[in-house]
Amino acid sequence: MKIYTKSGDAGTTSLIGGTRVSKDDIRVETYGTIDELNSWIGLLGSMETIAQHQTLLTHIQQNLFTVGGQFAAENKEIQQRLPKISAADVSDLETQIDSITAQLPQLKKFVIPGGSIASSYASVARTVCRRAERCAVRNHSEDEHHLELSYLNRLSDFLFVFSRLLNIEEGIPERILE
Repeated sequence: MKIYTKSGDAGTTSLIGGTRVSKDDIRVETYGTIDELNSWIGLLGSMETIAQHQTLLTHIQQNLFTVGGQFAAENKEIQQRLPKISAADVSDLETQIDSITAQLPQLKKFVIPGGSIASSYASVARTVCRRAERCAVRNHSEDEHHLELSYLNRLSDFLFVFSRLLNIEEGIPERILE
């Protein structure tokens, strides 16, 4: 099997279900940005300094494939047949956020992204997550994608506190906005 099909050479791609859309369609922008986020988290997870967090990051990456699939589906019928994010997935992120927050100094000012390389990658992932969330909101209708939106929102919060934790674990002081 060849990886290239040449079917996208004219600027279109297929959604899950076969419908062809322009590569600048908001659905493609949404799942493409989620894919970019997944790659940033993969880069973050490849760092030896954070090996103890690999299982959690891999689980998040698997959930991002689920989120992306929901946005890549051409209609609700196909979305129903695909894996879905659950309320428990959102709750799991909240548990992680609460656990990490309990280990952090209280915030009184804005944190400037940076410090360790791992923390910096987590900060970049957070900003890509926020962009994915903005795309998802533009793609959202009243009766779909509620849990996916909640998951992306919690994930950006998780990445923020995670970036702070990574600096602490490496003994690097936070940079605070003066």
